[in-house]
Amino acid sequence: MWGRLLFAFLVLFGVWYYLSHRQTSEMRPTASEAAAGATAPHDCILMADKANASLVAAAALVTHPPVYPADWMHAESDAGAAISAADSACSSSRDAQKALNLMRSTLSDLASAARGEGGAVEVANRQAEIDVLLDKVRGR
Repeated sequence: MWGRLLFAFLVLFGVWYYLSHRQTSEMRPTASEAAAGATAPHDCILMADKANASLVAAAALVTHPPVYPADWMHAESDAGAAISAADSACSSSRDAQKALNLMRSTLSDLASAARGEGGAVEVANRQAEIDVLLDKVRGR
């Protein structure tokens, strides 16, 4: 029985992995989009990844109550500073700018949620969009 359950789990994991990592023709960038994404400087990629990691850390704080105000203020400040730093490093990359704008709106929603006002409903969907955009910036 455990062997069948393990086999079923492995098959489901394999299907999920295949579906989540394949690229359809709609997801592949055109030649001009690829050229625009390929020109992103290395500093831009590093700073955008750091901003994204700070945002993920802030989201983790909000999703594990109780949220202490001092902890949230520190996480929000770190994420905001990282996003601002990435913004200046990524001024030439359209996809990076889109990702950073999504990060800003996500941080704002997380701030509302940390205050108990709700608003963090779309965080997972936005994070997926941010990841796709950052993959374009990396040239993947």
